[in-house]
Amino acid sequence: MSNNIYRYDNFIDIIIEYINTHDKYYKIFNHFNQKYQIKDLFRAVFYKLSEGISFRKLDDIKLNVKWNNVVYFTKKLCNSGLFDKMSIKFTNIIKI
Repeated sequence: MSNNIYRYDNFIDIIIEYINTHDKYYKIFNHFNQKYQIKDLFRAVFYKLSEGISFRKLDDIKLNVKWNNVVYFTKKLCNSGLFDKMSIKFTNIIKI
């Protein structure tokens, strides 16, 4: 199970690098009062999407984040348009 949590770390590093190089996304996702690391939040989002589980089941898995923070982070990703940019970037990388 823990292998599934960390299997997207390479993609998460690419996303975090993208966020850190663009001022718009840097201001949205990095702030001084941040409780959880962005990498842990992305791990939880990718794990939820890949396994098809509900947000509340994320508390059963030994992740370092609470499920309601993952919901808020996912909404933030959708509202900022970063999900769309991620999907375009990764389909170009993976070429399924």
